[in-house]
Amino acid sequence: MVLDDLRDKASKYGQPYKPFVIAVLYMRDLAIDHFIEEALYGPHVVTLPVSDDPEFVGEAQLDRDPYGLWQRGQSQRATRVSAVLSAVHLTPWSIASTPLRLWLNPWAKRPLSVRLPWATISGDLHANTLVRHDATRQPHEILGLDDGWPAKRHVEHQR
Repeated sequence: MVLDDLRDKASKYGQPYKPFVIAVLYMRDLAIDHFIEEALYGPHVVTLPVSDDPEFVGEAQLDRDPYGLWQRGQSQRATRVSAVLSAVHLTPWSIASTPLRLWLNPWAKRPLSVRLPWATISGDLHANTLVRHDATRQPHEILGLDDGWPAKRHVEHQR
């Protein structure tokens, strides 16, 4: 699935001497950004403490199984990949409205140092959480298209 495709792309180009970004277009019927997140960082799991004492009932916690492109257990993987740029259901007629996401690899050997206008997700390793930053520009602005393109443009031409 997504993880297999990412691993395949991550290993194709050797050791790049500049930041290396993989672009992913996710078109499956039930595609959402969450599946890309899990492919990069590993799936969410629920952990429940177990004890020999039948009276002890631990509290369930949401955690992450570190089995993704960038981490397997305690080992960092795909450190040559600086980031993944993803789009979900991007088509020619939705290009002005479909957001792109830039997922930064917290363990990249060559981190991406330029600021890009897309929404950005990065791992805060000390807090063990993901930090999300909104896009600074909308897709239609980046492409120089009208908001609502192409539907709005089609209506204007019919008048």
